[in-house]
Amino acid sequence: MRAALASLTLSALFCAGCSLNHPAGAVPPLDAPRADVGADDAPDAETSPPDADALDASDADDVLDETDTLDASDVLDADDALDASDVLDALDASDADDASDALDAADARDAADALDALTRLDTGRVDTGSIDTGYLETGAPAGRCGGNGQACCVDGVCDSDRVCVARVGLAPTCADCGGNDQPCCAYGRCDTDRACVARVGLAPACADCGGNGQPCCDQGRCDSDRVCLTRVGLAPACADCGGSGQPCCAYGRCDTDRVCLARVGLAPACADCGANGQPCCDGARCDTGRVCTPGAGDPTSRCR
Repeated sequence: MRAALASLTLSALFCAGCSLNHPAGAVPPLDAPRADVGADDAPDAETSPPDADALDASDADDVLDETDTLDASDVLDADDALDASDVLDALDASDADDASDALDAADARDAADALDALTRLDTGRVDTGSIDTGYLETGAPAGRCGGNGQACCVDGVCDSDRVCVARVGLAPTCADCGGNDQPCCAYGRCDTDRACVARVGLAPACADCGGNGQPCCDQGRCDSDRVCLTRVGLAPACADCGGSGQPCCAYGRCDTDRVCLARVGLAPACADCGANGQPCCDGARCDTGRVCTPGAGDPTSRCR
């Protein structure tokens, strides 16, 4: 009886303690372990979870930083792409300009060549050749020979700068040769700047040549700025050339700013060129601001 009462009393006390420590509705499960809240197990400040606001701010900074980096990269990439595109466009434009310039230059050359054919006149040159008088072969003379006025030596030989000349009814004699109005030496030779010229009814003689109005020298040579012209019934003669209204020089050359033009019934002559209404100069050139234009019904292209 006492044992039963003692057991009941202990159970009542135990239940009263449970009521004090655990209010109604808050009794933990019997299997739940007791929490150890000792000082050593307190949360470590270094490992404790960060404050929510700080975490949000940190995450926001990280997100912003990453976004900013990506955005900057994207902008740079976009700029690079635009720059590359601009470079390619510029190169394409440059190539197009070069091709256009090349075509323009080719067209200009073609136009100039076409106009050159209309304006450039090549007169060539007169080649008079030279007179070969040969030499006079004679027999042996009776006395002295070879000097001026003396008999010709054997085989028509004379002293230097002399020639054996035939005479009507008389024996051949040696004569000075090569000078102006003197007989031509053997084989038509004359002194420098002289030419052997044929004469009607007379033996060929040497004459000054190359000057204006003078006979053309051998092979049609004349002094500078002169040209050898053929003449009807007369031997070719040299004439001043290249100036306005003057005959064209050899191969159609004229003085600066003049051009060689063909003339009906007359020898080609030089004319002023390049100004408004004037013929185009060689190379289809005109004065600044003028253009070489082929004329309708006019064989001569003119500057306009």
